[in-house]
Amino acid sequence: MWWPLTGKWRQVLTVKLKARANRLVIDRHKTSGIYSALVVLPVLFSGIYITKPKYLVPVIELYSPAVYRLLLSVQPEGRGPSLKMADAVAIVYRLFPGGRTHLV
Repeated sequence: MWWPLTGKWRQVLTVKLKARANRLVIDRHKTSGIYSALVVLPVLFSGIYITKPKYLVPVIELYSPAVYRLLLSVQPEGRGPSLKMADAVAIVYRLFPGGRTHLV
C-alpha cells in the first residue's frame, strides 16, 4: 500500500496539470483513488450495516455506549391475538380524536 512521506499530503491531493503525460496519468490515478475512497467507504459501511448488522455491531459497541445487541434481538411476544389494521386505526382514533390518518 502506498503512503505519502511526512508533509507531502498536498502533493498527493492535487494534480499537476503542467506535468508530462505519464506523470499526469499517475497523479490522476492516485488523487481519484483518494477522493473516491471518501465516497465509497461510507457507502460500503452503511451497506454492510444495513444488510449484515451482526458483523458491525461488535465494532460499533467498542465506540458507542448504546446497546445495539438488545435492539437486534427483540422478538415479539406471543401473548394475545394480533390486531387487525382496522382495530389498530380505531384505537388510534379513540386516543387521538382530532388526528388524521395519512398512511397505513
